[in-house]
Amino acid sequence: MIVFVGLMVGAVLCWPGVRFDGRLQALSIVPDDLVRAEQLVADSWGDVRGMAMVLSRGPDLDNALSKAGDVFEYISKNLPGQRIISLAPLLAPGSQQQAAIDRWEEFWSVRGPELKQTVIRQNRDLGFSAAAFDPFFEYIAAKPEQVSMDDLRALGLGDLADMLIFRQGDSTVVMTLVPDSPEILKLFSPDQGVLPLEIRDSNLVSQKLLGQEIATALRADMSRFLVAAGLLVVVLTFMLFRRFRQAVQALVPAVAGLCALVLATAILSIEFNLYSMAATFLVLGLGVDYGIFMASRDQEPEDLGTSKAVLVSGLTTLAGFGALILAGHPALHSIGQTVIIGIAAAIPAALFVVPALGKNYA
Repeated sequence: MIVFVGLMVGAVLCWPGVRFDGRLQALSIVPDDLVRAEQLVADSWGDVRGMAMVLSRGPDLDNALSKAGDVFEYISKNLPGQRIISLAPLLAPGSQQQAAIDRWEEFWSVRGPELKQTVIRQNRDLGFSAAAFDPFFEYIAAKPEQVSMDDLRALGLGDLADMLIFRQGDSTVVMTLVPDSPEILKLFSPDQGVLPLEIRDSNLVSQKLLGQEIATALRADMSRFLVAAGLLVVVLTFMLFRRFRQAVQALVPAVAGLCALVLATAILSIEFNLYSMAATFLVLGLGVDYGIFMASRDQEPEDLGTSKAVLVSGLTTLAGFGALILAGHPALHSIGQTVIIGIAAAIPAALFVVPALGKNYA
């Protein structure tokens, strides 16, 4: 009884520390060949899988590029030194390029003749030919051309540009890759205040953020489902026995199994996922079954057949589901691990705690 009470107290204290794994990768298996290939790509080109995406959407390419440039400046200003994969430094919007060209031509139209006269005077004093710097002034006088996608392809950057620019419906989307780090998530979080106007139309797509949202939803769903299932089980158990003592006895193994799960996951840093959640309700159902059997035989303590049946039933369940813990697939492993922990606690609770409660209330 003391162990059972301690188990309940420990579970209540540890529940806030139970972690939920919302990563989709945790639900599937990755072949070794794929892991090695991804590692090779990461060693050569960086960890692209560990990057988050900022999607800048606009009605045309120029508009989308302008927003991607704002994103690049926003991140560079607030988090200097971050590794950012962006087209912003290479391909500015046509309107910005034209504005820069106009400023360039305006500057040299005013300062060019003055500079040329200064260079001619210096040429004469230093012994250079009068035409020595003519190529330079011809370059300055030439009208600059805008950088285009064709220019990037000519430089061998076509694949990068095609990867970062794509069409989505009637919109053009420019993608910026940034580290999927807490600092980046905080920078784009609305919880930190009103986001700057220039980046409000850009959306952050993050694996970590998605995982956190799924984990939060899993915790909320599990709490809600456990309360609903627990209330239904309690009602059905009381309807079956119509006696408070026997109903409480019948619920003990299920409570022990759930408490052991919470305690073990907190202590061993095991994270709940979608499949371990489903297995948790299996522990609840089987634990109640064991409790009902043991509470029902309480009126005939000389009959040892029920105890043996519950023991063998529990052991076969452990053997059957426990074998899943050896599975290489994370989902099957989670189911086996959850059932082993829960049923391993429910069996002794059914065999020892339930009869002890019967004697105490007799």
